[in-house]
Amino acid sequence: MTATAIRHSELRSALEWYFESKNLAIKNALGLRCPLSPEQQKELRQYYSEYFVALVSTTELLCEPSYEFSTRFKEQLNAALSVEAFPDGKGNYDYIRELRNSIVHRGLDICSAAHVYEDRLLVVAPAKVFDRNGRKSFPAFGNYLIEIIAKCEETVGPLIAKHLEEVGLLKPLLTQDQAKAEASRYLTEAPAVPDWVKQNTSSFISQLDFVQVQVSAIEKLVGLLNFNALFAENDAQPYNAPDLARKAAQGR
Repeated sequence: MTATAIRHSELRSALEWYFESKNLAIKNALGLRCPLSPEQQKELRQYYSEYFVALVSTTELLCEPSYEFSTRFKEQLNAALSVEAFPDGKGNYDYIRELRNSIVHRGLDICSAAHVYEDRLLVVAPAKVFDRNGRKSFPAFGNYLIEIIAKCEETVGPLIAKHLEEVGLLKPLLTQDQAKAEASRYLTEAPAVPDWVKQNTSSFISQLDFVQVQVSAIEKLVGLLNFNALFAENDAQPYNAPDLARKAAQGR
């Protein structure tokens, strides 16, 4: 297995993990209803924090200089995050990134302010966040976190899926023979696998269609990237974040 194939395989695996984490976090956050107990308030902060940590971990992974298509991805990301009232896509991404950094490195309580609409708690987005030196600030491109999340859900995942397809990373990385050899090598070197298991798996490995296994994994990743995590569990449509925000503002 070549170094490039290993790197790209690890990249796809990381993207899948971060998106699953992000989706679970927002699902848990939206599942909480008012009134919230003190323990639930802590959980809400945890879930919203986890959402932005996972989301930005995904984008930063593709922005690292070690990723050969990072420049192209940055340009695409900045363009995708341009909002009608906030057209500076790069500034909008800087807000998300520094919001994550403030949560992780500076202990920002992302849920320190909120408004209630019916039984939903709409968390107010920090009006601006600062870089580590406190010198540069980046304004929010929405009044509520749910508005910012809605824009991220609409753009980031589908953009990544499109980008990966453009650069040729949505295809099997190994041939049948290469994958079979890699699986055999892994089993041989795996210390947690008993010897009797190793001895009885060679025939099973030879029967696997490793190319199809890779295709199925790619299809799963693409579906995950294109899934909008704001879809309610029992609804046919995603949460209408702008409408919720407007109604909450009218009710204050």
